[in-house]
Amino acid sequence: MSKGALLAVILSAAGWVGGAHAACVPLHEQIEFCDDGATWQRFEMVANETLAMFRFEDKSIGKLIVEKAAPGQRITAKMVEDAIIEKVGKQSAETGVAPIDVQTREGGRIGEHVIGTVQYEMDMADMGIVQFHHSYLVGDALVVQFVTLSNVLEHDMAKTVHQRFIERFEISKPETLL
Repeated sequence: MSKGALLAVILSAAGWVGGAHAACVPLHEQIEFCDDGATWQRFEMVANETLAMFRFEDKSIGKLIVEKAAPGQRITAKMVEDAIIEKVGKQSAETGVAPIDVQTREGGRIGEHVIGTVQYEMDMADMGIVQFHHSYLVGDALVVQFVTLSNVLEHDMAKTVHQRFIERFEISKPETLL
């Protein structure tokens, strides 16, 4: 089995590549979001580095971020996690929101590619406690990030929403994407 085929199998088994859904919408040349439109509603406008953003019911938002790596740059899980926490911490300070509380860092590898999730919470005055799950897939060419924020009290429910969001993505030719 080729490296690319093996990666596709592992991605699929890990839930990184979604199953068949009613309709797939291309978001990137090799990434599609597959949903019937009733579960995840897409926002028309997105900000900054966000490629696409979706709403699930009234309590959760999911977004996809795709960033190019500089040629020859060796990105590590720690670099990605530190950048996530630093950026969110700065945004928290700028908006006057309570500091972030990092709950877990989970990571691993798929072949040569680093994967991981940082789960953190923020106390947002107008929304209460908001749980964030920030998963990433690091390759030689790109860093692909899947982020959900949920205003639900139960950690397991927020984690389930995040997993369901990730399962909606179809990645074609992951060996060339990464």
